[in-house]
Amino acid sequence: MFVVLLAVVLAEVHGGTPPPYKEYYMQQTVDHFNYQNQDVFGERYLLVDQYFKGTGPLFFYTGNEGAIEGFYDNSGFVFELASDFNALVVFAEHRYYGKSLPYGQSTFEPKNMGYLSVAQALADYSVLIANLRSQYDISRVIAFGGSYGGMLSAWFRFKYPNAVDGALAASAPIFIVDNLVDPTAFFGVVTQDYESVDARCPVYVRNAFSQILSLAQQGASGLQTITKQFLLCDELTADKVNHLIGWVRNSFTSLAMVDYPYAASFLAPLPAYPVNVSCNYPPFRAQSPERSCAGCRSVLQWYWRHTEVLQHHR
Repeated sequence: MFVVLLAVVLAEVHGGTPPPYKEYYMQQTVDHFNYQNQDVFGERYLLVDQYFKGTGPLFFYTGNEGAIEGFYDNSGFVFELASDFNALVVFAEHRYYGKSLPYGQSTFEPKNMGYLSVAQALADYSVLIANLRSQYDISRVIAFGGSYGGMLSAWFRFKYPNAVDGALAASAPIFIVDNLVDPTAFFGVVTQDYESVDARCPVYVRNAFSQILSLAQQGASGLQTITKQFLLCDELTADKVNHLIGWVRNSFTSLAMVDYPYAASFLAPLPAYPVNVSCNYPPFRAQSPERSCAGCRSVLQWYWRHTEVLQHHR
């Protein structure tokens, strides 16, 4: 059984512009495991046939948690291989994301959310591949995916070996999900990424965490100081301190996850080596112990102003 688990996001390691695609919809069953439910929906997929020579392999990206264009635009490795192997390329959109909404505007009502599952998504992909085989002379099918999409690729190979011949699962945390490794190991790798740029960089972040906790213990006056140093729109309350710390942690984690050696727009339009940029950001490096929060905030401000999420929060 061919499943490759890679520790780097090989499915997302290319800075070039991807080729143009054709957009299609495949009619899917909402519930593949209950034939009394006859509801259907259109699953969107993007197809590239410019490398295909009439016969050859299918490179199938198992779409994950987002609109499929975001993964298509940042998965150049797939196209590099497709050019070498004369492959047909398909990026399938995960149900409940992008335009693949089973119940339109009512998709996210609680009564309709039960059909959002790994099992249903994999069944979608199996049906789609069967349909593609009926249209094209496909010799082999190789699944590709990164992160959750990588987990889907691996599980797809295990669950549907008749549909897919191999899988490349990039940065797929399968071992963590199965409790085979330390669940905190991921954050250790994130820390190493910053340490490799400057050993002081993680210290700056830890100082900010320490200052947040210290100020929070001072009560209302300390919470006001945190509010000012982070330029928060609303006054921070004691019950939101852990939420703030989690937001800070996740922001630095996001920068590490997209620490590509080229400018990319996977999570946000960022320059090459964003971890290097953040660690060397002058306000961050110039922080004093009393201004750790403000120094940390300067980096977060730099990151979030590059994202559409900032506009959403406004």
